[in-house]
Amino acid sequence: MGFQAALASTLLYGSLQQRGLLSITDLTRAPAWSLSNANGSVSVGGASLPAYVLEVLEKQKLIPDPLQRFNERKLDWVRDDTWTFTRRFTLASPWAGGELVLAGVDTHRTHRFSLPADALRGNGDGQNQLSIKLKPVKSEAQKDAAAYAYAVPSTAHFGSFAEHKGFIRKAGSDFGCSDPDARPVAAGSGSYLQATHLRQLHQGAAGPVRLTAHMVVARPATGGDDAAALIVPTGSARLQIPELGVDVSQQFSGGDGAFDQGGACRRVAGDNAGARVECDIFLQVDIPKSNIELWWPAGHGPQKLYDAVATWHPAGGLGSCSDAHIINTDDPAGIEDASSLTVTAQAEAAPLALQAFGCSEAKRQVGFRTVELVTVPLAEAAKELAPGTKPATGDGTEGESMYLRVNGVPIFLKGANLIPFHAVRTQVTPEMMMSVLKSATDAHFNTLRVWGGGIYQTNAFYSACDRMGLLLWQEAMCALYPADPEFLSDVRQEIQEQVLRIGHHPSIALWGGNNENEWSLTWYDESLQNRQFYQKDYVKLYFNTVASEIVKLDPERPIVDSSPTNGPFYTGATAEGQLPTSLSKVLETKRWGDANAAKWGDVHHYDYWHDCTAPGLVPAARMMSEFGWQSEAPFFSMKAVTQPEDWGTWAPGAKYRQRWQDHGIKMKTDQMGIVFGGLPSHNFTSEVASTRAQLYSDWIYLAQVWQTVCYDHTISLARRSMHDPAKLSMGTLYWQLNDVWQGPSWSSFDYMGRWKYLHHALERTYAPLQLQAFVRPEDDTAAVLLAYDEAKPLPGTVAVDIYLQALSAGGAGASGGDATADAAPTCLGGAAARAGSRRLVGSFEIEAGSLIGAEPAWKMSMEELLAKLPGCSRTSCYLRAVAREVEGGAKEAGRRGGAKGMLLGAAGEDNAGQVQEAVAFFSKLNALNLPEVSVRPHSFTQTGPKTVDFKITASGGTAVHAFWDASPVGRFSINAVPALQPCKTVALRFEAVEEVKASDLADSLTVWTMNGALQGKQRPALGAI
Repeated sequence: MGFQAALASTLLYGSLQQRGLLSITDLTRAPAWSLSNANGSVSVGGASLPAYVLEVLEKQKLIPDPLQRFNERKLDWVRDDTWTFTRRFTLASPWAGGELVLAGVDTHRTHRFSLPADALRGNGDGQNQLSIKLKPVKSEAQKDAAAYAYAVPSTAHFGSFAEHKGFIRKAGSDFGCSDPDARPVAAGSGSYLQATHLRQLHQGAAGPVRLTAHMVVARPATGGDDAAALIVPTGSARLQIPELGVDVSQQFSGGDGAFDQGGACRRVAGDNAGARVECDIFLQVDIPKSNIELWWPAGHGPQKLYDAVATWHPAGGLGSCSDAHIINTDDPAGIEDASSLTVTAQAEAAPLALQAFGCSEAKRQVGFRTVELVTVPLAEAAKELAPGTKPATGDGTEGESMYLRVNGVPIFLKGANLIPFHAVRTQVTPEMMMSVLKSATDAHFNTLRVWGGGIYQTNAFYSACDRMGLLLWQEAMCALYPADPEFLSDVRQEIQEQVLRIGHHPSIALWGGNNENEWSLTWYDESLQNRQFYQKDYVKLYFNTVASEIVKLDPERPIVDSSPTNGPFYTGATAEGQLPTSLSKVLETKRWGDANAAKWGDVHHYDYWHDCTAPGLVPAARMMSEFGWQSEAPFFSMKAVTQPEDWGTWAPGAKYRQRWQDHGIKMKTDQMGIVFGGLPSHNFTSEVASTRAQLYSDWIYLAQVWQTVCYDHTISLARRSMHDPAKLSMGTLYWQLNDVWQGPSWSSFDYMGRWKYLHHALERTYAPLQLQAFVRPEDDTAAVLLAYDEAKPLPGTVAVDIYLQALSAGGAGASGGDATADAAPTCLGGAAARAGSRRLVGSFEIEAGSLIGAEPAWKMSMEELLAKLPGCSRTSCYLRAVAREVEGGAKEAGRRGGAKGMLLGAAGEDNAGQVQEAVAFFSKLNALNLPEVSVRPHSFTQTGPKTVDFKITASGGTAVHAFWDASPVGRFSINAVPALQPCKTVALRFEAVEEVKASDLADSLTVWTMNGALQGKQRPALGAI
């Protein structure tokens, strides 16, 4: 979406007569800003910051909601205009010089502009005016690209305007947006704590943990001469961790040669004239390993965090920090503190007082853990990941591993790629962010990749990931960019700022240099024709700038220069405290060529032309850091932003929201036909509006099931390859977790807060212990196995029963049951009748303490299997496996904990997390003889303002891939059931985002099945389509 945008926070840091003090005046939040376009035809007042241009105009009712129908394209004029935010203000105190700080202009770093003493009027002597102009990025990018010495290629997807996005330093995901954060900042003799990074180096099992606090103390520019700009801040730095008894401090004066090469201080030029002083202070303490409790990723142990505070007390200030206001280094304006968002309508008229600050502090939470990126020959890695297996031979010996070892434990990464939470980032609420993150951990994620085409997230995001145990693959926000000195200097400052801001978080497991930039050298004519030329620019930007700065500031953490890439990598510190080879050695041995090769490094896998379940299509990657197939937003989410005339698969409204390809709907429909083995002849269209809407909802449902089949197949292959010595797959991070609007995308979590079919399925697919049932194509054998996400003995005993089951309730030879609204007639035969439609064909038990390998725990030839139940064929029967945690069979299983079970982690039809089911169909879904079914929701009961309990009963036979949704936004305790059993009532709970009535849920609840959507064998149609 092409949004023009705005400012965030505005502060004045001013000097006071008392040496060592700063003053701060907040200009940000008062509704005293005006907004106007280039020719003045649009001019509004009463705006407060933070705000986007689009957001301000919508609040003033000058434009409609951009997410509704076709409004986005109607608002291109907003993107293409020049906008100016202006505020007039009066200062009650003198102005001695300082800085204007822009901290949110969506350029990924803070910008500082010197304001000398004569730049502002003080003592109430007249008004000052601050104006910030936002130019249209599209024309600015085109102009800069035309002036550059050579072409810098970039990708412009259908419906975007990003042909030259590399020339504008902003989030690639919303090229056209910016969110400036303006803070005029002034300081004379005062200094403050600008950044605090806490690094940790573990020195073996018996050795201590060395904690290093890297504190950056700054004295803002005053706009004076060079001599004045070389005054070193003096004072006391202190680090405290009360729970561990840590209290270290240091008096700092810079020492002799503070500004010499290698000295503690430096003169930093601003974005205009003038300079500021920044000094590095390092405090170190060794903490005995026996004194600390480790921090673990989600699902692998607790997330122990220790409160820490770093304080800077300037010399010449107030007597003690408790005697003065303290600057919060991370949020000096209080923008992230909702309790401080108080504004007054008269703020512009009254002179603004300067509030005194003496000390500054940074509050941190420390999580102690080791993170190692293990890249070794496969035979060596197999000793840890696949103990007791036969060594790989032939091609299986080529390449090397890529996996994370946390606290000495290899971790299979289960997660997804995260994009920004909203296209207009000022509208991101804590509830919105936490809803996405909680949905991740509820589906057993332990990792998120913060995608390099988006933004660096807020402090609140990283703190939440620390608390929730979500490992982060944190990428720099980089695409193919120019490599001129000015741009490289800008990126260098960005990396310095971001590493110092977020590097202390234990959740950040590794740094990434960019998303797909090395791989993209094989995409464009320019780089294909002159690979060496563009490769040199790549090295300048990603090795000599991005990675170089990260290693200087955070040498203990692993770095991958791109994704995908073949390595080798800067692997970070070992658990014994040894740092890896230098970055220059990594570059010397870098494997240039096909960056997406499966035998080294990580892989991005996309294929929209073949059957996603075809043998050999999914690469045997060591790490799958991106892969995906696009589906649709849920039908009820699409209804919220469209009109009835848009409710058609091929309607202009549906096509308009497709931003992947101009023929994306056809591509997905063709893919569904390939994977399902055919589609209905009606092509999801009708002349009758109500039928057309019903078919559109069916198409959306089928797209979500198709997406799930592809993701489940890909993830399951990787999970059972974890212990294969020739593959050693150690992670799947699918594209993508969340969404920024109601439209087609790869997400599993809808923009409005609904779980798609995929996300419900991930509760099973990403469970610590995953049950898999499948048919091996190489020998036509049905197989069942358990995949465990640690290379450790199983902590609990699990028993598995395997059934051959007929699709029809009447048995394998029946053509389908009586699918009446009342389920009772098909269930009168009781358990004996139902038993005739299935046979127990196998059982096994894996005891606690056992090691799980790559081979199936049970298998049987298809010929032998089908003979177990009379009348069974590949189209009338399927395999159903049921796993249960054995009571009393757990050893340390509680450490794997969770509300839905220690190991199996997904509530099944028995409403228990200790049970997990897996099914395998023997033919393509449309080739199955699906019975006519009825799936009846009933017994709706209001159990709370936001909760409704109800039940679902199927009749007629197995309801394949049953899924339900409703108009109220919320989550169902059970959903996306691959094989809903007939004559068995399932109890569910619906938890709504907002208050809901049971009657509203009952009136709109709609059930989809493959029986109905694919073969027209479902009745009655429930819900309000």
